[in-house]
Amino acid sequence: SDDTFEIISKYADEGERNIVLDDDGHILYSTFEEKPFSDVITRKESIDLRKSPNKEIADLAAKMISGFPGIKSIELNQKRYLVIYAPIKICNWTFASIIPQDNAEKLVKEAENEMDKLYAQFSSESSFLFIVILSLILFIFLLLLVFLSILSLKVAKKISSPLADLTNKVKEVATGNLNIKFTSDANDEIGYLSKSFNKMTSTLKKKIDGLSKITSETDRIANELSLANKIQNSLLPKVFKENPDDPYELYASMKSSRKISKDFYDFFKINDDKLFLTAGEISGESIPATLLMLICKTMLRNHAHMINESITLTKAIASVSNKIFQHNETRMPVSAFIAIVNLKTGEMNYINANYSFPYLLNKKSSTSFAKLVDADISSNPLGIAAQTKIQEHQITLEKNDVLMLYSEGVAGLIENGKGENSDDSLQDLLNRYAASQERTDPKELILNIEKYMSGLKNPKGKTLSQLCFVFEGDL
Repeated sequence: SDDTFEIISKYADEGERNIVLDDDGHILYSTFEEKPFSDVITRKESIDLRKSPNKEIADLAAKMISGFPGIKSIELNQKRYLVIYAPIKICNWTFASIIPQDNAEKLVKEAENEMDKLYAQFSSESSFLFIVILSLILFIFLLLLVFLSILSLKVAKKISSPLADLTNKVKEVATGNLNIKFTSDANDEIGYLSKSFNKMTSTLKKKIDGLSKITSETDRIANELSLANKIQNSLLPKVFKENPDDPYELYASMKSSRKISKDFYDFFKINDDKLFLTAGEISGESIPATLLMLICKTMLRNHAHMINESITLTKAIASVSNKIFQHNETRMPVSAFIAIVNLKTGEMNYINANYSFPYLLNKKSSTSFAKLVDADISSNPLGIAAQTKIQEHQITLEKNDVLMLYSEGVAGLIENGKGENSDDSLQDLLNRYAASQERTDPKELILNIEKYMSGLKNPKGKTLSQLCFVFEGDL
């Protein structure tokens, strides 16, 4: 660019300067800059010298990249310079040496003065001797020009060879070979570039190795969580009714976007006449909460079989809570609904330990679901105190009464999703189904609610648990 030639002009009196042009006329290297290779790195900031407003510069640039060596005189800042240039075949660049023409003319002047002296001193000698001396001087001058051209080519080779080698090594790195090294003993910018290249490949290799270890560990954890999910799902009861003649219908479902869930449900017959129902969830970190959930579910099942005339539901659940408290160092609360239904009489004894308020549909007196009577007078969560508050309640179910249990995730998702599909609440969905069906099918009811929730966003990945129980006893 013109700025570059201003720099050349500024230092021109100090002697020869060199530049390298690419095949597009851009300056790649200049001895006028403190960092010669900065021109290569910031090539976009350089302009095509062939488009210079200075016609002599534009013509010179065009000749320099034509592929042939040459010599040209140009004027810069009202001063003449002699430009000697030659192509660098290996990379289609051009190397040029710029010499102040005054220096070259000074040599010629000195030669002419010497020639005049010789002419005066040896004027009496033959003109042949004069011609020989003049030819010798001219020959020496030509040798000087040849020497400068050879020197320029050697400097160009010294620059282009390491760059060509570096280009090949960069291509190998692009294929994934990070063990390659770029060796240079130079103490200039080439040496600095060599160290930077080697440091870059070493850092990349360490980063990739680290990512490989992280990926491997992540895959291991994912496999373990997947196995835990399979084990957890295998512990959920799959047979909803062991005896077809039992006077009830039941269906339960658990949907989770996570590998493992902190929710649980369980149901089984304690004896021929009594059915045990429970649903719950643990508040806390995922894996520890899941382990506590499995412990709680196991304890509830074991203690349910201990219930008899002397051991009431209240005593059994209080014992479960105390044992959970002994192993629950982080005091994660266990929310649960526990009930025992007498299939002959319809009596249902239940404890609501801070679980979501269940809904009850009394088919005989209503077509709408309502919150279970006294369910809001709930007990404290299990496992957070040595002697926690346990409040037992009792109601009598009538034929076709429906008990609906659901996790906080279900109620929260539907409530937060208002405005996306509709403004319905969970109670609205339950009532709409009850009004459209003469007989409640627990599976159909839960699948309808799941279908509705599938259109809602669940950003926190809450587990969606539901259990529906229909009493069909003839009282």
